[in-house]
Amino acid sequence: MDKKTKLYYGAIALLTIFAFILRILFITYSKLWIDELYCFDIANHASVFEVVKTTLTTDLHAPLFFVILHFWIKIFGSSDIALMMLPVLFSTASIPVGALIAEKLFDRKTAIIFAAFCTFSALEINYSQEVKFYSMLPLLGLFCAYYFVQTLQKPKLKNFIPLVISNIILIYTFNLGIIFSFVQFVTGLLYLLASKTAEKKESVKNFVLSFCSIFIFYLPYFYFQIKTMASSKSGICSLFNVFHFDLGFVNALIQNFFTPVLDNLGNNSLNYSIFENIKELHIIGVIIFIILFLLAFGAGFIISIKENKTKSLLLISISVLFIVSLMLLAQFHIIPLITRYCMPVHLILMLCACAGLAKLNKKILYPAVIILILISAFYLFSAKNSAITRNASFHYYAAKAIKQENIKDTDYILMPYFGRFLYKYLPEGRMIDYRLEDLLMKKNPPLFKETFNLSIRDDGDYKLSSYVSSPYPPYELEEYFVKNYFSKMKKGERLFFVESYLFLIIPDNLYPGMLKNLNVDNKNLTELEKTARYCMLYTKILKNLEIICSKHLKYLGTYYSENQDIKIYAFEKI
Repeated sequence: MDKKTKLYYGAIALLTIFAFILRILFITYSKLWIDELYCFDIANHASVFEVVKTTLTTDLHAPLFFVILHFWIKIFGSSDIALMMLPVLFSTASIPVGALIAEKLFDRKTAIIFAAFCTFSALEINYSQEVKFYSMLPLLGLFCAYYFVQTLQKPKLKNFIPLVISNIILIYTFNLGIIFSFVQFVTGLLYLLASKTAEKKESVKNFVLSFCSIFIFYLPYFYFQIKTMASSKSGICSLFNVFHFDLGFVNALIQNFFTPVLDNLGNNSLNYSIFENIKELHIIGVIIFIILFLLAFGAGFIISIKENKTKSLLLISISVLFIVSLMLLAQFHIIPLITRYCMPVHLILMLCACAGLAKLNKKILYPAVIILILISAFYLFSAKNSAITRNASFHYYAAKAIKQENIKDTDYILMPYFGRFLYKYLPEGRMIDYRLEDLLMKKNPPLFKETFNLSIRDDGDYKLSSYVSSPYPPYELEEYFVKNYFSKMKKGERLFFVESYLFLIIPDNLYPGMLKNLNVDNKNLTELEKTARYCMLYTKILKNLEIICSKHLKYLGTYYSENQDIKIYAFEKI
């Protein structure tokens, strides 16, 4: 091994180690948030069969990550740090694997630049500590892209095997992975049909057979996916009332993909504007942290297409078409769309840009790369909303606040917003498993029938109207809690009602005005009106529960957690 080769592998190893350090630096301060607790809850089942069954029948996501997490828990335990180490390892692995792919598709200079940018990528760091499958997607996307390009260069049937395997793994990891596979199929087919080789007919045949096998392997999951999606759209509200989609998503996505400033990761802003960034960063900050990066990566794309036409065009085509396909599906309300759903193509696009930058003159290239990395590092360590740090979830804060009140195993806890996950941080007490999401987003769930049904007509109007307009809780709802809980509580037993201020509680006198044109069957509502209806119903039910508890139990006091979005009411049976 010559000196240059040793330096090359040494640099990749050093960047991989540094990437690992960045991804675990503040991991001890992190606690799981709702989506992560949801993943943990599924993976924590007793058997793999239960994990797969629960995922396929109750969740929109694919089962593979949950299975991997299940075995990870069996081996390393379920502490937050142990759980987070799994995505950390997937994210860290992207550096050496991506560098190897960059070297094989392009050259070593591209590999070094790619590894450097990937190490400091805010988006990669952000999802490296999230106990979900998003840290796997960039890695799987790179494998799919690499084998896609390689097999198109040598379209022998045996060469398609790695491409088929990598796509199947992606599909069973990510529910929208099938879109990425379909985009590869269309792009690759057009490429082969346009080629002028003597073996074109055989190449097309092998390509089609390979992707047919991918789609056949997808069919079992497809059945459950369609069934679960239909169920998720059958309620009064849907995920589209929570996740907005707007063309401003493109601006946010580009910013999140190529700069250290992350924006609208949890949802899409309906009024995304660079001016919002200017308020926070000021004009100098926008130029340094956003525009400078976009100019560099934009130049990289242009040079990459000019210098590496076939490979770069194929990689950029499948990436852009994947994003455009997701946007079209979101526009027609078939899927919700946020930045993390585009993660399979993040490192593919970064690779293409780095391949272009590698063609620059050394006197320009090295100073530019070093400056951009230093800026990224500065932002990561100095910004208050940096990807390198994250806050604890309100489940953790709620559990911490309740523990301070010396909770007993006989006390009850009512937290309607995914409160069943509190057991991760609060094993004491008895959880009342009352889920607002089931009431609002599922068609006639069992609990719904015992409390109220907002879709049945009532004297020529919908119950939704009379329910929201009334200052009193529904009789059925009150009876449900009296029968199932209050009547069974013994004297001195307490109930802690955890109210999450994801949405502000709306005063009763504002409901009638908000209710206008927001009936159940009105399909002509705007996105804002649908969101308003969801928030209105969510907060109305919370207010109902507070009134019912106050009526039948003695009010002890109100407690606030360190997270200001949480208020806890304490009641006692007398």
